[in-house]
Order: sequence, then C-alpha cells, then structure tokens
Amino acid sequence: MRRYITHRVLQGIVTIWLVTLGVFSVLRLTGDPVSYMLPPDASKEDRARLIALYGFNDPLWKQYVVFNNNLLHGRFGPLRRLIRCSRSARHRIGSRFRSAQRAANSG
Repeated sequence: MRRYITHRVLQGIVTIWLVTLGVFSVLRLTGDPVSYMLPPDASKEDRARLIALYGFNDPLWKQYVVFNNNLLHGRFGPLRRLIRCSRSARHRIGSRFRSAQRAANSG
C-alpha cells in the first residue's frame, strides 16, 4: 500500500509540473505578452516599466521559477490599472468566492 501511495504522489507531482510547464509555455512563448497588456499607443517608458514589473526581461528559466513560486504562494499578480483597484488578484478572487459561497448556502 505504501508503494502504491508513493507511486501516485510521484505521478501527481510530475503531472502538476507538466501542467505548469505547459501553461507557462503557452503564456510566454506564443508572443510578446506586453503587446497584449498595453494599448497600441503606449509609450516606450510604459512598455519598459511593464517589462520590469512582470520580469519579462529575465531569462525564461528564472521567469518559470518565479511563476511557480507565485502559484505556490497564491500570488496571481497585481490587477491592471484599468480595474482601478489597488488590491491583489488573490484578495479580489477570495472576496468573490466568499460572496458566492454565502449565496449558495443561503438558498
């Protein structure tokens, strides 16, 4: 039984690693993410600031380590300024989840 559980845990770890690698690859290697995040008339300074903020100027291996570290700690990144909110995405998702949970429990 112990061997079976160890085998399943290792399979789970490999699966999670492959999923994070796939998601990271799709997000980073399909194009320039900064061009999707900024309007076409954005200045070079805005572009450079966003590249530095998200660490897009770091090597891909370092971006992948930071990506996994942020996932592990529940840091999903700052919300865009268009939303006009200074709270983190984790806080916003958590507050919406609690509201949905209360609504589900009341009915």
